[in-house]
Amino acid sequence: MSTTPSTDTLPTRPPRRGLRAIAVLVAVAGIAGAGWAVGRSTVSPEERKSAVRPPRPTVLTATVVRQVLADELTIRVTATPAHQVEIAANPALSGAKPVVTDLPVRVGQNIAEGQRVLSVTGRPVLVLGGDLDPYRDLLPGMTGPDIAQLESALARLGLLGEPPDATYGYATKAAIRGLYERAGTDALIHQPDGVTEAELVASVSDAQSEVDNASAAADRAAWTAATQNRASARAALEEFRAATGPIVPVEEVAFVQGLPLAVSTVSARRGKPLPSGASVTLQSGSVVFRSSVPQPVRDRIKAGLTARVVADNDGTSLQAMVATVADRPGTAGFAVALTPTGAVPNQLVDAEARAVIRVGRTRQAVLAVPVSALVSRSDGSVVVLVDRAGKAALDVTVTVGLDADGLVEVTDPSGRLREGDHVVIGR
Repeated sequence: MSTTPSTDTLPTRPPRRGLRAIAVLVAVAGIAGAGWAVGRSTVSPEERKSAVRPPRPTVLTATVVRQVLADELTIRVTATPAHQVEIAANPALSGAKPVVTDLPVRVGQNIAEGQRVLSVTGRPVLVLGGDLDPYRDLLPGMTGPDIAQLESALARLGLLGEPPDATYGYATKAAIRGLYERAGTDALIHQPDGVTEAELVASVSDAQSEVDNASAAADRAAWTAATQNRASARAALEEFRAATGPIVPVEEVAFVQGLPLAVSTVSARRGKPLPSGASVTLQSGSVVFRSSVPQPVRDRIKAGLTARVVADNDGTSLQAMVATVADRPGTAGFAVALTPTGAVPNQLVDAEARAVIRVGRTRQAVLAVPVSALVSRSDGSVVVLVDRAGKAALDVTVTVGLDADGLVEVTDPSGRLREGDHVVIGR
């Protein structure tokens, strides 16, 4: 008996050709979609150029401020004594070896008028007040400005018994003797050459005897002649005595200004030959700050300006004032001197320092803009451009004043420029 399998239990599968057709359709669809996407994202150079737009211009602005402006100038300064004098001694005695025989001063000691600072070959060097350097030996009978200066010093010392008259007379002689006595020594004496006082006194005595003899003899002619001889003898004696007296050698006196002064250096040594140059240096106790500046800086500085002197090492400062500004340049530039308005701290003595000089200042708060905000027109006017947030800038004509630290004072006669406005400083 044969059996036939049932068709319901047999496995079945679709033909392979049909599946392949479906896969092909899917792939074609994917490729088509990708091609469409690529086509949509690709832009030609011409299309790219047409799509680019220029960026909006950038406007740089600054705020208009209202403040006091101070224009300051900084220069290097060095603290130096306000007054310094070098005393270079020389032997007053001709032919003497220049040896320092006495040195009664020391560094830091104050020297007053009339004081002896050293002795050379036994002769003193005295300090007197005056601004005229000695240029000749001062002898009895002389006249001139140097005699007037000498007498003024003697009068200040209380030694001159009469008002100064610029003539080296009897009162001056007595004062000179007193000056040297105070210094612990005697003045050198000058007298004319060729005759002595004793001889002249004898001549006067002889002339007087002749007058007496002629009078006793009642000889009028002889008496007249004897009288004339006596007058001549007396005149010669008076002239001799007037020219005789203490001398002030040019080597024995130093006329200086600003007394009393302090001894700052002593180069001389007792018992040793005189040093070359200054034997003793005197200086005032006050300090002056000095500098040398070029012509452009000098043109901005004038006497009377206020300044602030600052030490480089620790910032110590003090107020000062410009005292002098040289009209002519020296080897290093134009000399400028500043005097302190108060006590000078020790930190500023012999220290590196700078002076900040206020060369200009507005009296009150003013409108100010950066210098870069100013625009010069062809007609010579100056304007600032006020930014108005997207609108066209507003041109405001201004008058320019003081500039300091990059800011400049501006005045707007129309009143349109106000504090807080923004002005264009660049694009």
